[in-house]
Amino acid sequence: MKNLIVSKRLCAMGILETRVRPVNFDKVWRSCKLPNWNVINNNSFSELGRIWIVFNLVVIQISNVTYSAQCIHCDVKWEDNELFWSVAYGSNDEHTRKDLWRKLKNFRSHNKGAWLVMGDFNAISNAGEKIGGNDSFEHSGEEFLQCINDCNLSELKKSGCEFTWTNNQAGEARIWRKLDRALINYEWLDRYGDSDYVALNTGVSDHSPLIVSINKKEAWNMEVAGCAMFRLVQKLKNLKTRLKDLNLNHFSGISLKVKESRKLLEELQNNLQKNPLNEDLLLEERAVSIHYRNCLCAEEKFLKQKSRISWLKLGDSNNKFFHNSVKVRRCRNRITNLIDANGNELKSQEDISSAMVDFYEKLFGKSNQRMHIDPNIIDRGPKLGENDFISFVLEVTSEEIKNAMFSINGEKAPWPDGYSSLFFQKNWAIVGGDVIEAVKEFFYTGKLLGQVNATSLSIIPKTSSPSSLNDYRPIACCNVLQCAFIPGRRIIDNVLLAHELVHDYHNDRGVASCAMKVDLRKAYDTIEWDFLEEMLLGLHFLRRFID
Repeated sequence: MKNLIVSKRLCAMGILETRVRPVNFDKVWRSCKLPNWNVINNNSFSELGRIWIVFNLVVIQISNVTYSAQCIHCDVKWEDNELFWSVAYGSNDEHTRKDLWRKLKNFRSHNKGAWLVMGDFNAISNAGEKIGGNDSFEHSGEEFLQCINDCNLSELKKSGCEFTWTNNQAGEARIWRKLDRALINYEWLDRYGDSDYVALNTGVSDHSPLIVSINKKEAWNMEVAGCAMFRLVQKLKNLKTRLKDLNLNHFSGISLKVKESRKLLEELQNNLQKNPLNEDLLLEERAVSIHYRNCLCAEEKFLKQKSRISWLKLGDSNNKFFHNSVKVRRCRNRITNLIDANGNELKSQEDISSAMVDFYEKLFGKSNQRMHIDPNIIDRGPKLGENDFISFVLEVTSEEIKNAMFSINGEKAPWPDGYSSLFFQKNWAIVGGDVIEAVKEFFYTGKLLGQVNATSLSIIPKTSSPSSLNDYRPIACCNVLQCAFIPGRRIIDNVLLAHELVHDYHNDRGVASCAMKVDLRKAYDTIEWDFLEEMLLGLHFLRRFID
């Protein structure tokens, strides 16, 4: 049981035919060593503990539990999800099993909502679900099918073993049956349509464990009304909620999980030293070892992203290095004091933030007076001709958009919307169509949603010891989708171009040359949109291109 919980990351489990008597229940449950887990059972109906339900108290809540000799019904809630869960263990006796069918029908008639019914029904639905043995099971299958139809149930999408029970006999005495399955109703399909279950190998048991994976309908395939760009933005917004839940439930406190897994692994390995031939300990040690390595890998990737170290590859246990990199980065980026425009020293974070906002509002603010462009000066230079117009309004191709997206370094920090280019690159088969449609729509209509056009301004130092506001410069962190409009754009291109231009400046031969380093910060940062519009119109750019 514990092996399955750890290796498959289960949050709940139904256990059948435990053969644990009530007098031994507490002792057996304590020996399982499952902190933050609880258990319910139908021991009041059976001395041999026919059905147990164990569940993680941190992840899910179980309520409204009803018991019977062959089934336990309960309500299951986690995050913003809920469903009805019934764990069934049909009797070997055909007449006794009829009571199970009645109770399932009764539960269905009094409850509305997503419903999962799973377990060992001790019945098959058709002759193809058996190999060997007599035909007695075929007759009981008619009542089983009638129950399924009356409850509007159908089998959940399945993979793994076709037959879930065997008598473990040799040769022609071997019998196979599909006795265990997971059934769902129509409401389940509406809410958790992308779920499935797998029947594992029987192992040391005679029944296959069934693992149900519950997934809501894909957030990306949800119907969204509106223009292509709005649909894309809304899908990203919907998906972000799901991704946050995924991070909270599976990767929150990852460093603590690594420590706990390491401690548990050490305990198991110490116990193995005392009892090296214990098969249960070997299986549990193997499962915990895999879980520990997965947690360690997740922690390393998490710390690498926070440290922004792109030249060091994952592996070789770099976690300590990444931890230190994060600490150094935080220390270096923290602004502890600042000299404002009036020469006052600011130390509180509120005063520093206020001074920064005030400084850049004035710097980027619109001026009250601006000289207009002299058209005679523009007429002296080159302008766009008719042939140039065509190239500016050509429709962008799907391949150009894809190439632009894949040209962005996937290991760069996430953008203001929380998505990195790696997300789009890895999931292009799913999201690519929506991205292409949104980009093409922009080039056709010229309209860009504010959510896509939003940027975050970050302040970075220009010197090793910045003290005043002039010692910092702002950079704009754009969304990935903005970059999809600009294929092949690289900051390093400007550096390489400047390097090539001044490469031979130290030589005396050739034409005399001069290089000037000019600080255009003030001039560039205060260029206004109406100036750009006037300049572009003067150069004969099309109004469609400008807008």
